[in-house]
Amino acid sequence: FFNEFANKRREIYQNYQNAVMRSSAKNTIFGSPDADLKTEEINASSFSLTMAGRVEEVMKLASKSKIEIVKTFEDSLAVKMNLKDDSLTNSVFTAIRTVSFPLYYFLKSSETERVSKMLSHLM
Repeated sequence: FFNEFANKRREIYQNYQNAVMRSSAKNTIFGSPDADLKTEEINASSFSLTMAGRVEEVMKLASKSKIEIVKTFEDSLAVKMNLKDDSLTNSVFTAIRTVSFPLYYFLKSSETERVSKMLSHLM
């Protein structure tokens, strides 16, 4: 049963990953430096993407497209305390620019296609 869930998530993840690669944007898939996807490397509920552009615009586009996304690290200390420490530049950038797209086993094909379409059209 677990393998069925893992395989479905892996399939959705790969579809999202391919959509990101088709996009002209310089967005980065968070936590996946390599395309060799193993079950333990795939988060059970989301596909996280560090945005090169404005997060607010992506959130509006997702809402308009009826795609529920969240700011991945919205509750992190870096975001809550509005840290500006030069030694934390990369951490803060990642914390404020990473959003998560749904990666649930029970997503319908039409829903994953809508997410993939949005991912491939991000600027």
